[in-house]
Amino acid sequence: MDEQRRILNMVSEGKITVEEAEKLLAALASSEPTKSPSPSSTGTEQKKIIPNYLCVTVEPKEGGESGDRVNVRIPLKIIKAGLKLSAFMPDAVKEKTQAAMNEKGLNFDLNDLNKENIDEFLASMADFRVDVDSANERVLVYCCE
Repeated sequence: MDEQRRILNMVSEGKITVEEAEKLLAALASSEPTKSPSPSSTGTEQKKIIPNYLCVTVEPKEGGESGDRVNVRIPLKIIKAGLKLSAFMPDAVKEKTQAAMNEKGLNFDLNDLNKENIDEFLASMADFRVDVDSANERVLVYCCE
């Protein structure tokens, strides 16, 4: 917090520009662990932690038919790796991939994907959670660190 205040003081004293302050604050935010917003926060949005994994667990319920336990952790870095690989895709392949995704209801343009979009998407995944509670098993899909 002291670092943020110093940066803001430098802006008010004219030592740095607003743009320079934004860069410094962004660098500071990425170097600090993310904290939950406190009740005393000034309403500014806290930076979300980008989860590392998409997790899927399936557990049989007690008394239910015996079933398999499943615990899968899929690294979300594969999304970023896929983004880098997509830069090498020929246009014809991108068009076919785009058409196939649109058929499945995934209506976003592959050409619009970039590092910032992916980071924003992954940060929003921190709140992603699907919990299915059936008679025999519980299925949980969520993102974790």
